[in-house]
Amino acid sequence: MRTPAPFAAASLSLLLAASPAFALSPERHAQLLLDSLREQARVPGLGAAVWQGGALRWQGQSGFAELADRRAGTPLGPEHRFQLASVSKLVTATLAAQLHRAGRLDVDAPLSRLLGDEVPVAWGAITPRQLAAHSAGMPHYQLQDMGRGGKRYGTVAEVIADLRERSLQDPPGTRYRYSSWGYTLLSRVVERAGGRDFLAQLPAGISAWPAEPAVKTYLMRNGDASPEREHDYSYSWGGAALAASPAALASWAGSLLRRDPALFGWMAEPARLNDGREISDGGYRIGFGWRLQDALDGEALMHHAGATEGVRSALALWPNSGSVAVLLANGGNWASFIVDSAQLVAAPLRPALAGLSVHPCPLQARNAQLQLDGERQSVALQARLDDGVCRVELEPGSALGARLRSAAGFASERLALIGLQGDGLARAALVTPVGLVELRAQADGSLVGRFGTRPLTLRVGAE
Repeated sequence: MRTPAPFAAASLSLLLAASPAFALSPERHAQLLLDSLREQARVPGLGAAVWQGGALRWQGQSGFAELADRRAGTPLGPEHRFQLASVSKLVTATLAAQLHRAGRLDVDAPLSRLLGDEVPVAWGAITPRQLAAHSAGMPHYQLQDMGRGGKRYGTVAEVIADLRERSLQDPPGTRYRYSSWGYTLLSRVVERAGGRDFLAQLPAGISAWPAEPAVKTYLMRNGDASPEREHDYSYSWGGAALAASPAALASWAGSLLRRDPALFGWMAEPARLNDGREISDGGYRIGFGWRLQDALDGEALMHHAGATEGVRSALALWPNSGSVAVLLANGGNWASFIVDSAQLVAAPLRPALAGLSVHPCPLQARNAQLQLDGERQSVALQARLDDGVCRVELEPGSALGARLRSAAGFASERLALIGLQGDGLARAALVTPVGLVELRAQADGSLVGRFGTRPLTLRVGAE
């Protein structure tokens, strides 16, 4: 089996090699998932952190902060900061929510009152609540923004002055339309309400990008990495370009949740359009900046993901149990799966799920039936039980392989399947180039999950 990335620290076969027969700690189990994901996604570096039980429970790093000769370079450390991409929006929305609950910002007041003649008349009826929920009618990036990143802005007000001629896409409050420019505008609202520059109001450990020590960001093409071109993000600090280490981001969200759970309860109230309909998009509801849905483990989840050139990011928060998971990458093409990946990397550190069907580690099996989109194919399989964790290598098959090539630009010759609790596959993570996919054992012995919106079934059989 060939090594799937020129800068991979170890091949997948080494990750599955025999080791002492004792159970992995939850922390080492999470690290195994992180390492396996980095290898499959072929990204230079991944950082993760989990806040649990009122404290930072674990932080992990895999790979490199910067590559040299596209192979190896500066090892990623806990101190390295990543660009947060659109996870920056959660910080901005939370600052606005805190100002609101402190009585300093009316989130239902029109911008004509809050910002005066800084905004054109056409924008005057927009409210901060609508900006936070992407229902203000503001445009997202347009063709005229292709050169953004080539100009340095000294203030948020300067950016808004350049945006004044933009037309609204819809009347405020009538439709969900994702807009990073809307968050640039919301960050100006935060400035005026907070009485300080936006960057001066950021919580400890979170700052503007780049912030030293910063990771180098990489564009990914067919599993290969090249440095991202220079880009100035001063046009939207609050929408796309804050920076933090995984531990700092998880600690900010976790400690704030512990101190003020009512704040998150308020932000988790579903936003509504003018006609009273709840705002939703892509299978989740929209709150005050946060996306809302059930977590993979069944709890309520608040989250957001981010993607820009050279960056992938996710912050997932379980408000009822006070847990936070962060996953950050300096490259990759798997933003749609990154929230699930963050949850699954954190799974060994969270309470085990009860009531799952039993599925022993298939140590004697040599093949399996893999079904995606109704196409069933026999694939080779090999399983080991190492450190009390079931680890499986399997072929992706033609249907899944085609999906991976379409989404990531490549498909590995072998995928990994790693048990998440116990020594079997009652609950497992399929490690793919586009992220972790949860599979659960069924009463009929199959393992079932979803690859995006498509049902995925694995039936293991022994020769």
